[in-house]
Amino acid sequence: MSTSTVNLNIRMDKDLKANKKALKAIQNVEEGKNLSRKFSSVAELMEDLNA
Repeated sequence: MSTSTVNLNIRMDKDLKANKKALKAIQNVEEGKNLSRKFSSVAELMEDLNA
């Protein structure tokens, strides 16, 4: 039996502020906070976008 190894280079993004923003956005979505209004159809969404 042979064994193989994999070398992984993992780095942490130095811009932790951007990561915090992304995590906060994910948290907001999960909690239903700070979202745009809901649309009942694609046509209604498109109408709102074209306003």
